[in-house]
Amino acid sequence: MELHRYRGRQDLARLLAFCSAATAARAPSRPPWHPGELAWELRGHFDEDRALYAVVRDGSVVGALSLQSENMIFDVLPRDASLLPRVLDAAIEKARDAGFSRLETETPDDDCECQAALAAAAFTCARPGWVLFERDLIRNPPAMPHISGFRFRDCVGIDAEARAGVHRAAWSALGYMGITRESKFSADDYLSLAVGGAYDPRFDIIAEACDGRLAGSATAWADRASGVAVFEPVGVAPEFRGSGVASAMMAEAMNRLARGGMRRAHVLTPHYNAAALGAYGKAFDRAGSTSIWTRVL
Repeated sequence: MELHRYRGRQDLARLLAFCSAATAARAPSRPPWHPGELAWELRGHFDEDRALYAVVRDGSVVGALSLQSENMIFDVLPRDASLLPRVLDAAIEKARDAGFSRLETETPDDDCECQAALAAAAFTCARPGWVLFERDLIRNPPAMPHISGFRFRDCVGIDAEARAGVHRAAWSALGYMGITRESKFSADDYLSLAVGGAYDPRFDIIAEACDGRLAGSATAWADRASGVAVFEPVGVAPEFRGSGVASAMMAEAMNRLARGGMRRAHVLTPHYNAAALGAYGKAFDRAGSTSIWTRVL
């Protein structure tokens, strides 16, 4: 096993291919990484050297590892699960070299193999993590949404600053979750999403009020190789919250995804985000949960 560090855009394609393979291999379960989630994580920074590694075995990428601010995301293909202990050992060593005092990661509550590897590496389950939702787009496509006073459209040809602005409006107003921060998402960040081919503006849905104001956005990432789509991110501007816009945007996206050949859609949210839990519960089936595991270094 070798770890190959991400050095820039030239390393992107094979990591996206791994994410797609992992998504297909774990279906219908949700993998730690989907191609869209990797593209979203790297938005605006595709050419930067970062603590993101491809796990390579016999010349093929069979896993991935990310270490950012003491937060670890890792995965290997199910057939290569025997590598999990080695990946975790490498992560601990690199975290120590970076001066981290602890490591934190998230794992599905039904993934006994991953939990066993974490426990063997001296991680402990610390607290609840995320709630997972899914929808079978073949057997159970959603009804077309209709909310008086809004229309739902995609982002084909949208003004980049307007698209970035509606994201900032939603993600700079998180006080209801005890989070105080201002989103820096820019037009350039939005335009960068086109890198790598994971983003399709036809599945990026915005809600527009009758007076022309943009009320919210829901970005769906369609992975054609696996037939699985994920939503990341979904947000509604404060003045439009409680109107049903979030679940309606996602329903619009899922109808488009189904027509485009996608078979399943996923979304997740922190266990304490009551607003998202309610919105997602209207458009999806609850599919599981995750927990946060930690280790002091």
